[in-house]
Amino acid sequence: MSERYGGMRKASDWAARRVWLTRQVQNGMGVVPEGTVGTLGRVIKEGHISFIADKCKCCGGQFKVSHLHYEDFRPVDGVYTAPVTVRV
Repeated sequence: MSERYGGMRKASDWAARRVWLTRQVQNGMGVVPEGTVGTLGRVIKEGHISFIADKCKCCGGQFKVSHLHYEDFRPVDGVYTAPVTVRV
């Protein structure tokens, strides 16, 4: 396995994978807590990985955060989930 691509053979192998976040991340709209489950979007190389959180069950909001690194997420394997919270 390649440490360069977080255990994948090439960076694009991560595209469309279901993952959970290993740390809190944020964008201009708010904060996405550690443990949030979602799907990886565009994956070009390290530092250009986007994460699209699952829709919130109560409000339907959905966050997209870009510029993530391979240490920021892990594949989904029955790991706990945390709701997306919005910073006001």
